[in-house]
Amino acid sequence: MSSTSIIYELKYEVKSFPLIFYWKKGLLTILVVLLVAIFTYLVLKSLLYAIFAILVILLPVVNFIFPSRLKFYSTYVIKEQLLLKTELNYNDFDDIILLEDGLFFYKEINNSKKGFSAFRNRSRNKSEYLYIFDNDLRNKIFNLIKENRK
Repeated sequence: MSSTSIIYELKYEVKSFPLIFYWKKGLLTILVVLLVAIFTYLVLKSLLYAIFAILVILLPVVNFIFPSRLKFYSTYVIKEQLLLKTELNYNDFDDIILLEDGLFFYKEINNSKKGFSAFRNRSRNKSEYLYIFDNDLRNKIFNLIKENRK
């Protein structure tokens, strides 16, 4: 290990599964996904299209459906969900908002580019919602972030 590398101490670790916490909404979500898949299969007579319909419906609600592990350090958080690991630096976001069931990492998207060229900029960040259901822990994490943002 080089002497220039900085190692940050893990401050908080949170495991979150919104589908179970909001079980009524979770049940409704699963029911809708199954009904759309069945309808797609019956109309198009294709299992491939039914699977595609499930994927299209689940993409926008991935954070809600699948459990995640959040590891908070002094300057960033690592979000592990499914097979993905994402590092979110606190200073990369315009604002971080404390809400009743989590933290919203807000990033304003620059709309100065029009048309398809706006989609070519793959390095731009997006907003991110992190579910944290424990009130005390959520407040401690929010204070940690406020103290360490520039």
